[in-house]
Amino acid sequence: MAKKTTSFSMLCLIVISIVYTLFNPYRISFHAQSAIKLCATALVPTLFIFMVFSRMLSHLCTANIFGGKIISFLSALLKLPPCLIPICISGLFCGAPAGAFAICRMYDEGIITKKEAERACIFANNCSAAFILGFISALLDSKQKSVYIFISNIAATVFVYMIFFRGDNDKSKTKTERRYSPKPFSESLTESISSSVTATVTLCGYVIFFYTLTQVICQELMPFLHGLTSSDEKIGFINAAICSFFEISSGVMRISSLKGSEAVVLCAGAAGFTGLSMVFQVKGILGKSRISAKNYFFSKCLCAFVSPIFTVLLMFLSPTELSVSSYTGTKTSSGVSSGDVISLAVMTCIALAGAYILSYLDKKHKK
Repeated sequence: MAKKTTSFSMLCLIVISIVYTLFNPYRISFHAQSAIKLCATALVPTLFIFMVFSRMLSHLCTANIFGGKIISFLSALLKLPPCLIPICISGLFCGAPAGAFAICRMYDEGIITKKEAERACIFANNCSAAFILGFISALLDSKQKSVYIFISNIAATVFVYMIFFRGDNDKSKTKTERRYSPKPFSESLTESISSSVTATVTLCGYVIFFYTLTQVICQELMPFLHGLTSSDEKIGFINAAICSFFEISSGVMRISSLKGSEAVVLCAGAAGFTGLSMVFQVKGILGKSRISAKNYFFSKCLCAFVSPIFTVLLMFLSPTELSVSSYTGTKTSSGVSSGDVISLAVMTCIALAGAYILSYLDKKHKK
């Protein structure tokens, strides 16, 4: 019964969307055209090369050529097999969905177990460093703020993994004893480029769809939002949050129009979550190998809250003058503002909550 209700609801939603598209062709075409320009000028240049290198890295990892004390140390720390460590490290910087592809390839080859693949996906599907330090930096017009967001994004991913998903080593039998000989460089390069082209086209398709969807939603909600509040800043914040939830690129573009450090904090949250568009892409890749994306999605939800906290902390400790909250005050040399007090109170609450969680997990582990 529940499945029939869900299917009927989806059918009604799709029919309504088709009717809306037929009656508003110019509006839909305009947003789709803007999304295509965004893909061509920002997303493809920043992500395609990373996808190619990540796929080439997966070929090298399959051949089991990585080793050494550092890899062994990280393997023991993260409780992941050594062959996954290079992919996890590259995923922190190269971004999704390249990491999902590399992990699925190793799982399909039988090198890692399903539980190891599920945990590694949390690390290897981060927001791209090129996207944060390039695209977000240009929109915010501040390299320093983008660096704060980048550091917070990495710290949030590591923190969430270590606290909630580190788990125990998977003792399931794998085929790690098999020896794989590396493919010729020309073959690996050709396969990496061809698969990256397919992934890039898929990525652009997701961006075009979700970008158009979010723009239409924001336009249709404008009369309702104006009825709730007359503040353009609040309306802009709500629209930016909606866009960030669905698709990070359109969300960041909306966020860039906001004033003060709220834009930086919201960008950090958007980068931590990466948007439903990216979540569905990773889920689709993992689904082909029948790997669950539940933990990955849960980790992204947590990062959406943890990453802004780290960003606020970095801005609070910044040696340069930065507004902590544009609505409440700024940091100055004359004393402590109300914004400083609010930020300090928030960080104190977070620290106490973190200490309680760690204490609870430690007691549970001892039992």
